[in-house]
Amino acid sequence: MLKLDKIFGFVMNIPSECRLGFLWLPLKRRHWISIKNINGIYYNLDSKLPKPSQIGNEEDLCNYFRNQLHLNDNQLFVVVTGDNYNWIASEDTSTSVDQQIQALDKR
Repeated sequence: MLKLDKIFGFVMNIPSECRLGFLWLPLKRRHWISIKNINGIYYNLDSKLPKPSQIGNEEDLCNYFRNQLHLNDNQLFVVVTGDNYNWIASEDTSTSVDQQIQALDKR
């Protein structure tokens, strides 16, 4: 689980069709989009859009990610500030996040 209020934003890598004017080219490329919370509303800040596209609240964001991550090998990156891992919600409160990460590193 993630603590969305501790996350600066998200970056997604998605497939993108290539075109020249009105002509679609048979090339497959990848495109980066960013997603950010602005005053409690999440927005898709894709540079290919004419303006930011509103995604909605936290529930809408989770649904958006759920749908996007099932499509075409999309990838999601979490953007955080600092390195204290306070953006990860620990399910095991008896173990610190650092201990959980160290345990994963040993596998």
